Amino acid sequence: MKRRVAGVAALAGLLILTACAPGNVYLQKGHKAELRRDWDTALIIYEKASQSDPANAEFQLRERHARNQASMFHLEQGKELLSEQRVQEAIGEFQKAASIDPSNQAAKQELGRLLSKEVAAKKLREQDLRAAIKASERQTGMDTPELKSFPKE
Repeated sequence: MKRRVAGVAALAGLLILTACAPGNVYLQKGHKAELRRDWDTALIIYEKASQSDPANAEFQLRERHARNQASMFHLEQGKELLSEQRVQEAIGEFQKAASIDPSNQAAKQELGRLLSKEVAAKKLREQDLRAAIKASERQTGMDTPELKSFPKE
C-alpha cells in the first residue's frame, strides 16, 4: 500500500513538474495571445520558447506560424491605413510586416510602391520650389533700381 501511495505521489510530482516546465508556460501564454489575435505578443513568446529549447519542433512551428500571422496582420493594417489616406502610418505598418517576415513579398511590394511615390513627390516639390525661387528672383530683379556709378568729373 505504501508503495502504491509513493508511486502515485511520484507520478503527481512528475506531472506538476512537467506542467510547470518553462516550455509549457510559453505554450500557454502563446496560445492565450493567439486566442486574442495578438500576434506580436505570441511571436515574442514563441521566440523565447524556441530560444529556451531550440530542438523543440513544436516551438519552431508555432513561432513560424505567429511570425506569418503577425506579418499578415501588419500588412492588412497598412492597407487599411492606406485606404484612409494615412500614408506615413501605412508605410510604418508595411515596414513592420516586412521586418517581421522578410519572405512577405506583398509587404515589400507595397512598401516599395509607397516609397517610390514619396520620392517622386519629394522631387516634384523640390522642382516647384526651385521654380518659385527663380521666379521670385526675376521679379525682385526687375523691381530694384539699377544704380550707376557717379561720373569722375
